[in-house]
Amino acid sequence: MRRSHNALVAPNLRPCTRCGAYVMPHRVCPECGHYKGTLVLEPKVKVEKTK
Repeated sequence: MRRSHNALVAPNLRPCTRCGAYVMPHRVCPECGHYKGTLVLEPKVKVEKTK
C-alpha cells in the first residue's frame, strides 16, 4: 500500500502536426524543429556514412 504511487505509466505522445513524428506535448519536435507551426530549431541533417 505504501508504494502505490510508483506505478509506471506510458508517456503521453502525440503526432507532430508538421512531420507526423510522435513527441510529448508542449515540446519542440526533434525531427523537424517546429513548435506550434513555427521553426524553433534547425533540424539536424542526417549524413549517411559510406565505407
